[in-house]
Amino acid sequence: MSEPYAEYRPLVTIVGRPNVGKSTLFNRLVRQRKSIIHDQPGVTRDVLIAPVRGENFYIADTGGLLPEELRSNDDFAPYIARLVEGIIPASDLILVIVDGKAGLTPADEYIIERIRKQNKPFLVVVNKAESSKVRQDPEWLSLGIPEENIWFISALHGRGVPELIQIIKSFLPDVKQEEKATEDLPRISIVGRPNVGKSTLLNSIIGYERALVSEIAGTTRDMIEVPVRYYGKEFILVDTAGLRRKSAVDSAIEAYSITRTVKAIEASDVVVLLMTAEEPATRQDLRIFHLIVSRWKGVVVAINKWDLVAHEPHQFQQRLINYVKGRLVPMNDVPIVTVSAKEKKRVHKVVDVALNVYKRLTFRIPTSQLNRYLLPIIQETPPPSYRGKYVKIKYVTQAGIKPPTFVFFTNYPEGIKESYKRFLEKKIREKWDFTGVPLKLEFRSKWQDKE
Repeated sequence: MSEPYAEYRPLVTIVGRPNVGKSTLFNRLVRQRKSIIHDQPGVTRDVLIAPVRGENFYIADTGGLLPEELRSNDDFAPYIARLVEGIIPASDLILVIVDGKAGLTPADEYIIERIRKQNKPFLVVVNKAESSKVRQDPEWLSLGIPEENIWFISALHGRGVPELIQIIKSFLPDVKQEEKATEDLPRISIVGRPNVGKSTLLNSIIGYERALVSEIAGTTRDMIEVPVRYYGKEFILVDTAGLRRKSAVDSAIEAYSITRTVKAIEASDVVVLLMTAEEPATRQDLRIFHLIVSRWKGVVVAINKWDLVAHEPHQFQQRLINYVKGRLVPMNDVPIVTVSAKEKKRVHKVVDVALNVYKRLTFRIPTSQLNRYLLPIIQETPPPSYRGKYVKIKYVTQAGIKPPTFVFFTNYPEGIKESYKRFLEKKIREKWDFTGVPLKLEFRSKWQDKE
């Protein structure tokens, strides 16, 4: 069972009704634009967790909460409420954000009362409190909350935020142990077409509901980062907005989400491409696959909804897997995992395989071993001649990792054809296990005696 970071580092959760500045405060605290900010209420649908810059605790951003009587025009409100209810038990402190300019509303009172019943320490944070009139308004004291638990800030301008951080720390338990910086942890992203079960897979892996799950395609719009400890192994798990064809992008927010998904791939070490057993290896799946490989990322293919074919004969299941494998050209050395995220079957196999791919991404082969193995093969099967000249490869070394990069020194780098590059890559893969890892082969000139 995986352990969320909240279990060993304090977690502070931001809650409030839509459009009161929750995401603005979140971004201010983490000092990155991790949460989408837009004038449209309800843009944040998922729970985002990130470390507070320079501090030893995490902050969580949540979607806007509303009383049931105000949810009639918001299909996602019940799902958001369920997510908030799921994260609160794991939180050490709750920040209830209210809009100082708008004043106290029935929705704010509903949220405060709801949080009060959770028996968790909480602060009421009055945002947009640039005016002294807001700070002196007696209505805030009518909540029956100690005055020292009400704080006035301007998240947009940063006023009062340093003081808020200090009061937050006074509520949190001390964490003496040194934790590994999240920047140094393996980053595993989950990508795929909309509605293939990405958020369900993430929730199944981390052990509690964290990402909004519904039957409405395109539910996830933010890139969600979840620091996870898994049987003593630590990594960052990333859930992303579903990638659609450009023609299917119908809003500025969704277009921005897709851009963030591409950035998530680029910032990842290993990408889990999720597809479904009912529609495996579609054209869009393959577009995403080539996007991953073109960014030189490790890749794992997970076929979700395997429960739909679990009753089929083994031969049928194997044909389906072989079909997917055959579509992943030119890189067919890819691990394929069959899962049922909804039934939580084999979901942790995805993590195991992805972490193994990460090991291969960072694997180094000593230069002596490379040359002892490859040079006899090259001598036996030399590259074709180039403009009537012999092409010689004298030396090979591994120049880097993530991806493993091999440099071949030759008298005619421009004379190495793609077919011969594929031949050399195949030989490397036959000797060393690089399943799920793209290999980069470079050819450089080392000496001047071009014959």
